[in-house]
Amino acid sequence: MSNLDYLIATIREPATNPLRRAQIIGQLIEEHALSKSKIATIIHKSPSYVSNHLRLLHLPDSVKDAVVGNMISEGHARALSTLDESQDMLELFEDVVRYGYSVRRTEQAVDSKRKTKRMYGKIAPEFKKLEEHLSSTMKLNTRITRRQHHIMLTLSFPYSIIGFRALRTAVGKLLG
Repeated sequence: MSNLDYLIATIREPATNPLRRAQIIGQLIEEHALSKSKIATIIHKSPSYVSNHLRLLHLPDSVKDAVVGNMISEGHARALSTLDESQDMLELFEDVVRYGYSVRRTEQAVDSKRKTKRMYGKIAPEFKKLEEHLSSTMKLNTRITRRQHHIMLTLSFPYSIIGFRALRTAVGKLLG
């Protein structure tokens, strides 16, 4: 078994602790020049799984030790890893341990501490403004949505000669 095969097998092993997995993912990126998406494909996980593990490497040592020692779960650590400042991570980590926060409670506490709020499945306000602008300019029902890693623009036309003319005009405006 090659070193690469061994590392991949270790990541796939359910008993491997999350920090060891994160270290191996980092090693695959550095030593084997694999991208996050390639690693995700190889281990049959999502790219966010890979990114979440890599974020664990930036946790303060005491939080990492707590994960390895099963004082807190991987979910707690993943939530803490989204904070920008180590001091914030440590303060919240102490509360998690002291008060026995659930992962959900930890995520809520992280969200209240974060300087920039996460937008779960929502589009940014500037896209909402663009959607309104397109609707008024093109005189069409437009919608901008986010699906996984894509932003989608939907233009709705009636299925008729008038709709086809409107479609032709809209495409001309977009291309022209």
